Amino acid sequence: VPQNAIFATKRLPCRYAIVITVEMDKAAIDMAPSFETFLEVAKGYRRLAAISNWVARRLRRAGFAGYPGTALGGLTDYPHLAELAGLGAIGYHGLLISPDGGARLRINTIYTNIENLPLAPLGDHAWVRDFCSRCRRCVRECPVDAIYDQPRPRADGGMRCIEHDTCREYFDRNFGCAVCLAVCPFSVKGYASIKSRFMGNPDAPRFTIP
Repeated sequence: VPQNAIFATKRLPCRYAIVITVEMDKAAIDMAPSFETFLEVAKGYRRLAAISNWVARRLRRAGFAGYPGTALGGLTDYPHLAELAGLGAIGYHGLLISPDGGARLRINTIYTNIENLPLAPLGDHAWVRDFCSRCRRCVRECPVDAIYDQPRPRADGGMRCIEHDTCREYFDRNFGCAVCLAVCPFSVKGYASIKSRFMGNPDAPRFTIP
């Protein structure tokens, strides 16, 4: 786990992590923001908890450390770790975009002391960020304009695309929102469909959002 994926003031029980995802039901997510969407997100977290606890128990039985992460109040940036694990790419809305479910995913980690876990660079998923640089649907559809039209610099030298305080306030008052997740073309059309069209387009941009 790289240091820049660990939240400030947090410490990890182990410096290595296994990342898992579960896909959420499209029909429920399409209703965002709604109680039905909120319930589907909660179901996703429940499935993750069951899987994470099962994996952690198996690791401990095999003699390794196994500490499942939590859905809220976690220690690390889950989309960042999922991207490093080769599960997909982080989209402009800050969510992981994966061949399995597009952006309709929940993510969790199991911290362990296994040191030779596989890492994968963006590789085949790098084109997703190029697509996002042209799409911007999440920017247009955000009900409180919390997603910037252009990335803005952070104090640490990185870039950010989301005004988190604005997002969080609306999120807290509207069943966890999830509008950006629902309208993302990768959730609507599917990863494979978009890739086949975008990668075959000679005019597709060849740059990546920082």
